Amino acid sequence: MWEKETLARANAGDLAWKFPIPTVVSANSATLTVRTADVDTEEQRAHPNVTTTGGAGLVVASGPNPDNETYFVTLKPGAGVWTSLGIEVDTGPALPGADISRGSDRFVISEVEATYSPDGRRTGKKTPFVFAYSTVPPTTGFPAMAVLDGNPKTGFGIVGRAKPPFLILRFAQPLRTSAASTLVVQVHQDSDYRQATIGRFRVALSSGMYSWDNNPKPKADAVKDAKPVAEEAKAELKTAPPEQDTASAQDQAANARKEKNRSKGRAERNELFT
Repeated sequence: MWEKETLARANAGDLAWKFPIPTVVSANSATLTVRTADVDTEEQRAHPNVTTTGGAGLVVASGPNPDNETYFVTLKPGAGVWTSLGIEVDTGPALPGADISRGSDRFVISEVEATYSPDGRRTGKKTPFVFAYSTVPPTTGFPAMAVLDGNPKTGFGIVGRAKPPFLILRFAQPLRTSAASTLVVQVHQDSDYRQATIGRFRVALSSGMYSWDNNPKPKADAVKDAKPVAEEAKAELKTAPPEQDTASAQDQAANARKEKNRSKGRAERNELFT
């Protein structure tokens, strides 16, 4: 029964991660900006061979680059019930620390906090997390759960270049929001490693009971994404047969000539012996 329910929710898009575009972003020292487009065409032209994961809602840090930093991201997720919050750490060629941090050879997120205001006006109330995990194995000594231990000198981190990680934090209780609700996410980076701070990231929400990095898209979106591939495949099928037919016809003609020559040779030999 639960399999059918899960499949139905997946096809409806209920399990897909939502990436709300932040309404306000700030930091203790750095300058944060938000990209609203799915693709940065200027960046693609400048670095055509570099793949990034960022899309709409990408937060980019620039300007002052202190040893430690805290980012504040305000979201208006809209009406919904959310079970998990995700932080997608993006890579980029402009980041000097292994394309993933602003300075160090690693990034370390020491703590993550969230405060929720039901109407967006009242003071936010802290919304605790009970579990944290990462889609990319963290470096030894930097487990995902360290972002919940209350110690600013421990944290979740990865040393060197790696697949962009997705840090997933499960709310202690499902979070119910309305159109007016706000959620403020604080990303603390207070490790002893200098400038081990992320430079590009997105914040996401999931309503799935079990959330992972690639929760299914709505079925309609999946079909839409697959359509260009299907059209390309059809075009290849349309163009391939003539070439195959031509090659086949040439082969048949060559075989016919060979058979004709063999028949002629047999006939000549028969004449010699009669």
